[in-house]
Amino acid sequence: MNEFNSAPPEAVVSGGFRRNFRYDVNIVMLSSLIMLICVFLDDFIMLALRSENGFIVTLTSLLANVTRDEASGMLVRLADSAAFQNICGIAVQLIMLLFPALIAGKALISKPKPLFPLAARLPEHPFAYVGMTFGTCYTVNVICSLLFGSFYPSIGSLALGDTIFGFISVVIIAPIFEEFVFRGIFFRSLAKYDRIFAVFFTAAVFGLIHREPASVINGFVFGIFAAIACAETDSLLMGIMLHMTNNALSFASTSLLEAGGGMLILLIPLSVFSVVMISCVFVMFINRKTAEKPFFTIQKHVAYATPRITGGYKFITLIGSIWSWFFIILLAYSIKLLYG
Repeated sequence: MNEFNSAPPEAVVSGGFRRNFRYDVNIVMLSSLIMLICVFLDDFIMLALRSENGFIVTLTSLLANVTRDEASGMLVRLADSAAFQNICGIAVQLIMLLFPALIAGKALISKPKPLFPLAARLPEHPFAYVGMTFGTCYTVNVICSLLFGSFYPSIGSLALGDTIFGFISVVIIAPIFEEFVFRGIFFRSLAKYDRIFAVFFTAAVFGLIHREPASVINGFVFGIFAAIACAETDSLLMGIMLHMTNNALSFASTSLLEAGGGMLILLIPLSVFSVVMISCVFVMFINRKTAEKPFFTIQKHVAYATPRITGGYKFITLIGSIWSWFFIILLAYSIKLLYG
């Protein structure tokens, strides 16, 4: 049975149910705050390596049996190494996503099971849904590029090595682990309280984590479609495939733009990868049964005959969460640093 269609016990739909909702929203916001804090981890590591009088310099001096000046020089060269920066960036990305996921997975009352569902079922109109997803996302992307193009931080020209690490980070790691955290844990946990709220709330947090104005809007729009895809298919597979395809196309166009068109050869494998991802989604559709109930009508059935949590209570829960305020303050500070 679809986990989103099953009615909770009557004893739970009460004041205790509302307290559980408030608790789980706080856990999601705390996990999101930790995720945002981890954004600074990369800068902290680089700062520590470049420090001339830090503990790391002393430790390196003792272990390598060299002077402190020599140890400091070794650490600075390591920090300046492109390979180290790329590896460190991927490691920080994994920590940023998995550590909050571990906390949320342990602390949430409404724990989704399984945490990483891949077996999927066919939505009512799969081809129309895929087309609508990409059509909407790319329309929003074009509008945001026109409106906020000057707000994008300059990332400089891309070397081949940077592009390979960037591809792994953006096209493989991000889609898998972001879908696992935001749709697999956050959305599926809150959807048991209110699905529509869960869609827009998790999409908003997903967008805000990206910080840049255009990326925030793009992330919010894509997060809505990814959450609906998760609900429609009872699976993360469709969201992961859509996410990979979207990121692959965006990465290809960004790489070409940054390289002044000199990396046209990369567009071919990336385009092939995108086509393969879309094909995988279609194959998944073909091999699964039709969805039992369409997304927007599920809450009209008996189990969801009346709204269990009012809009006012949801709003009070959000503004009453101390983690929400810490998240907003840290987000504002990180954006200031990003463009300062």
